Amino acid sequence: MNISVFMISVCCGLILLSIISCMMNPLFRMPKEEEEEKPEDISSGTGTDCPPLSLIIMVHGDVDTLERNMPLFLSQQYAPGFQIIVVANEGDSEASDLMKRYKDEPRLQSTFIPMTARYISKEKLGITLGVKAAKHEWCLLIDGRCYPESDQWLAKMGAACTDENNIVMGYSNFSHESKVFQRFSRLRHFARIYREAANGTPYASTHSNLAFRKSDFIKGDGYRGNLECVRGEYDFIVNKYAEEGRSAVVANLDAMITEDMPTKKHWRSSRLFYIHSCKLMKHGFWHKMLGITDSILLHLTWILSILAIIAGAMVQNWVVLGSAVLALLISIVWRTVIGRKASLRFNAKIPAWAIVLLELTSVWHTLFDRIHYRTASKYDFTCHKL
Repeated sequence: MNISVFMISVCCGLILLSIISCMMNPLFRMPKEEEEEKPEDISSGTGTDCPPLSLIIMVHGDVDTLERNMPLFLSQQYAPGFQIIVVANEGDSEASDLMKRYKDEPRLQSTFIPMTARYISKEKLGITLGVKAAKHEWCLLIDGRCYPESDQWLAKMGAACTDENNIVMGYSNFSHESKVFQRFSRLRHFARIYREAANGTPYASTHSNLAFRKSDFIKGDGYRGNLECVRGEYDFIVNKYAEEGRSAVVANLDAMITEDMPTKKHWRSSRLFYIHSCKLMKHGFWHKMLGITDSILLHLTWILSILAIIAGAMVQNWVVLGSAVLALLISIVWRTVIGRKASLRFNAKIPAWAIVLLELTSVWHTLFDRIHYRTASKYDFTCHKL
């Protein structure tokens, strides 16, 4: 068997492609566990540099869930102080009853979205009302389906609300009862947002668990420019108000919140609404290109490696066959290690055997979502029905 320059180039190319593909994986560059704290006892919420916070909780008819989680919010250890603003639809009797049961809690108040609101997203209107009701400069926005994992949640998020930042994002994970792909998809999205924030300006949010400045929101006329979009309330805040070099992503597990397992309808609609929101957001080119590049390199590694294995076996070229097998093993093992490490880091509980399979199928989920979006009525995503 003669070893030619072309054969060596093919073998080296396959291995190099596999290595580059793994390095393009968004999970390759995940934040490390915070090792240093400020001299003040930030972890116990007694740091004097932390600002008071206004916590805005959006309720979407799931008042029972909010009532279950309310003690977790009120028990937060945060010395600078915080208020809780519950935003619900006008006429929601369950929300009103809940507020009556907490009438003696001075930190808790509510505001209601008018039933007469038309041609504007009720979610965006509700957040706007919540921001206007906020007593403090820093607003922390979360969904009513979420709950904090620790009583240090506000302390960890508040520690990043400094003069140098104007947007702070924490991780929002799905509960362990949710499907593995849902948890994996959320983890990969968080990894991409973290990478973009580390490079200067984030493109979108990490879903719920978002802190921003009230003054920026009011000065920028809130959601002006995308009021007609039904959803995208978290993403538009980040995309519109995040300033270069002034965005922080808090990777500490104590800053994490958990979202209840989404229904099939909620999961599908959230992915479709995100596709629609992306059409109106800036900095979208590089965000899309990084995702496309990762998918292309991953699939190209597998396709070329499998073809090289077949060709090498047929002509009994053991050098090409061995190099193709090695390239495939590098991709499988390295991506599994990267994904498993990220899963353990953020308590996503993704089994190691499923990581590569989930990555390979992600592109097909995305393709299905885009086909579904193309065939859906445009009126499903806008409040302007005329």
